[in-house]
Amino acid sequence: MKGAFFSIVALLAVFASTLAGPRPSFWRLDDCRTPSDLQSRFIKSCLNRAITLEICNKGWNAFLSAFAGKDPNNVTLSDYTDYFEVFPVMPKKSSTLFWSGTYFIAEEIANDSRFKGIFSSFNLVASEIINNLVIGGDACWCGDPKHGGILYNATCPNNSATVAFWAEFSVQLGNHSGGVVFWLANGERSGGTYQPTNFFGLYEFPNLRPGVVTRLVVIDIHRKSIGEACGVGSLISLKSKSVAKFGSNGYGCYEVEGNVQMPKTVNLTDVLNIISKEREGITCFLTCLNGGACVRSNSCECAVGYGGVLCEKPSFPTKV
Repeated sequence: MKGAFFSIVALLAVFASTLAGPRPSFWRLDDCRTPSDLQSRFIKSCLNRAITLEICNKGWNAFLSAFAGKDPNNVTLSDYTDYFEVFPVMPKKSSTLFWSGTYFIAEEIANDSRFKGIFSSFNLVASEIINNLVIGGDACWCGDPKHGGILYNATCPNNSATVAFWAEFSVQLGNHSGGVVFWLANGERSGGTYQPTNFFGLYEFPNLRPGVVTRLVVIDIHRKSIGEACGVGSLISLKSKSVAKFGSNGYGCYEVEGNVQMPKTVNLTDVLNIISKEREGITCFLTCLNGGACVRSNSCECAVGYGGVLCEKPSFPTKV
């Protein structure tokens, strides 16, 4: 589903940097329409995550109620609250990877088994279900305020209902992250690496909670002698904000050489070493199962849907 995932998330990465207001209401796509089989795609994507049909239907109804029958331009972030109650965004402590303008590299990381236990919009249930809705280039959904239900036969204005979903996902991810968090950043982005008007600046960083998050670590990807280094420009501003928010040790920045558009030019071992170094205080002598992560000596923090000492026990119904 890489191509499907790209349709929503990569476009989001491209256009997010142009957003200037508190809510992304001007993200436009030409002739973007709701796929006619949206519901069946949703249910199939959900069932593929080994979730029961009952829970999948509950999630679909919550997702549908966010935008069905509504003016697409009036769909807000809070309209998706019920969806995220069905599928909570709950990354493990010191395991969140935010990313901005680094889609291809973040995708490589999500598919690299060495990064097991690191969570981003690529591999959390709430986002995975939606990512896999996209087939053949369809990248949006919207409601029909005149006739009720879903708008299938006309272009979705501004793609607002879709962008509101991803904005609320970003809010949830920021709000539920803890410990050391990582931001995989495009050091060559026009206007500066850190921009208060992109998704990280608008929705993720502001929702990181002091006392819960202890440190923000920037992984700054750029080519040699091109782009913004850790100690200059917009990253000085981000450091100041992070120290004020998380304390004197609340910020770190590393540079990794490579072209963000060509992931094979980026040595992922360098990225892995940075993450491992920042997490090395987390020790555990147990093997945590089902995506669980070690958070302290001999203790596993489990993924949503699992419990037990080793995260070996399902805690919500799975398919039988």
